[in-house]
Amino acid sequence: MDKKFTRAGMVLVVAAALSVGAVGAAQAKSGATLTASPTHVKVGKTVTLRATGGDDADEPFALCIQQQVSHKKWRDVGCKRASRQDSVTLVKKVKETHVGRHTYRVVDIIGTGHSAVRVPEVSVTVTVRR
Repeated sequence: MDKKFTRAGMVLVVAAALSVGAVGAAQAKSGATLTASPTHVKVGKTVTLRATGGDDADEPFALCIQQQVSHKKWRDVGCKRASRQDSVTLVKKVKETHVGRHTYRVVDIIGTGHSAVRVPEVSVTVTVRR
C-alpha cells in the first residue's frame, strides 16, 4: 500500500478522533494516554497533566504535551525523548492563568530532525473559571 496514502488516512482518522474530544482522560489506539487533574479549576490554580505512551517502531521518538487556549496556536508544554520501543511517562504541572477552555493533547514525534513525523494522539479539556 502507498505510504503517503496510509499516512494521510491515519492523520485523517486521528483528526476525526480529536474533534470528538474527551474530558478527564483519553487514550488512543497506539496506547498513548493523557489525563488532567483536576478538569475544572479557578484561575491561578495548577493542573497536573500525565501523558504515557510508547512506540513499537524501530526508531527514536518523543512524547509531547501541547496546550491550546481559546482556539489559538498549539504550544509545547513539555516533551520527553525515548529510544526505540520504550514506554514514556511525562508529567507536567501547569498554572492556569486565563479564564476559558484549555485543550491539551499528546503528540507523538516519530524519528528525528527534518524527517520527524508529528502525530497528534489524544486530547483532554480543562475548564478555567474566575
